[in-house]
Amino acid sequence: MNTNGQPPDRIERVERVLEALVQQFGNQLDLLAELRTGQVVLNQQLTQTLQHLAATGSVVEQMANILGQILPVMQNMQQQMLTQQDQMLTQQDQMLTQQGQIFAQQEQLQRHQERIEDLYRAQGHILRRLFGEEQGS
Repeated sequence: MNTNGQPPDRIERVERVLEALVQQFGNQLDLLAELRTGQVVLNQQLTQTLQHLAATGSVVEQMANILGQILPVMQNMQQQMLTQQDQMLTQQDQMLTQQGQIFAQQEQLQRHQERIEDLYRAQGHILRRLFGEEQGS
């Protein structure tokens, strides 16, 4: 059978080639649809990422503002603590000086007490000699 002057096996080959081309075209259309779906999903993810970044940027800005407010307070507190520490060290130095003075006074009192005891002993010795001599005479 001769169609348009073409042999039947050539027509079959052309039909197979056309079917293969239609199949490839269909596959390419499917790939394009999948690519478009992937682009839509990617755009949604990018939008969400940008929203998260914007929210994160806002949070970071708020934290920076809070830190900007807290930092001077903390510096002030640190300065107050350093001042109090200096005052405590000064008081400690004063207490050590007073303690040294107290020890010196205690030593003086001890020496005075020893002198008084020596004077009482001497007085007792004198009185014994004085009364002992009068009784013996």
